[in-house]
Amino acid sequence: RLHVGFVSRNELANEWKNDKHYVVRSDITEEPIWVGDLDVEDFNERFDTFEYDKTRNEFDKGCPRNCFVFWCNPRWRKGQLGEF
Repeated sequence: RLHVGFVSRNELANEWKNDKHYVVRSDITEEPIWVGDLDVEDFNERFDTFEYDKTRNEFDKGCPRNCFVFWCNPRWRKGQLGEF
């Protein structure tokens, strides 16, 4: 399940682990606040309310495009047959 999420968001596991693209909403203004800016107590208290913020990930082009690029773009040179 994690890998499907990473591909659909074009997100690296390390970015997910470090909460690079996740925010919480300000209680006052409803503006997004990057979770990395929270103190430890707020981080732990609000952990279950983290939201993925597509605007923080420059590589996220939407699920259909991300999946197409991941599954359909070759990762090898033309003519390379996979021999070692």
